[in-house]
Amino acid sequence: MQALPMLIMAVVSTGFQMYSSYQEGKTAAAMAEYNAKIMEQQARQQGKVALIEARRLRDEKERYLGMQRAAFSATGFTLEGSPLEVMAETANQWEWDISLNTYDRQLKAANLEGQANIYRMQKAAAKMKATMGMIGSGLAGATDLATMGSMGAFKTPAKPASGLSNTSPQMGQLSGF
Repeated sequence: MQALPMLIMAVVSTGFQMYSSYQEGKTAAAMAEYNAKIMEQQARQQGKVALIEARRLRDEKERYLGMQRAAFSATGFTLEGSPLEVMAETANQWEWDISLNTYDRQLKAANLEGQANIYRMQKAAAKMKATMGMIGSGLAGATDLATMGSMGAFKTPAKPASGLSNTSPQMGQLSGF
């Protein structure tokens, strides 16, 4: 095989390997960024859901306290003393439940934000891997080219001096045999 085609094929092959390594890392980085954005969106949703649920639970609390007041009034109790303490305790319990629900949503949101941060770290690692893979492929190709060069793969055969044949003597053509 002649030297120039081999050299061209080796360089093109190295170029494809470098590009492939870079694209693979770039794709992994894009996927990690996409996943991070999804996690952030879900974290924001948790905050919105916490507000909606708190509002719903407070409305439900007010309805329940209204039913409690009506029940106490129907029995002839006045809203003082023990009935008032019962209603205050009921309201406190509802607020405690609302606080726990909000806290649970905040924990879920923080966990999702943490996942988003992990995906962003994966993105950074993928970008680094892309660059390092590209450099590694380039160095491997350069090493292959150097090895092929040292083995004489790119040397062109010497042209015979004018008037001399480039064919080696055949058996029987050697003198003395």
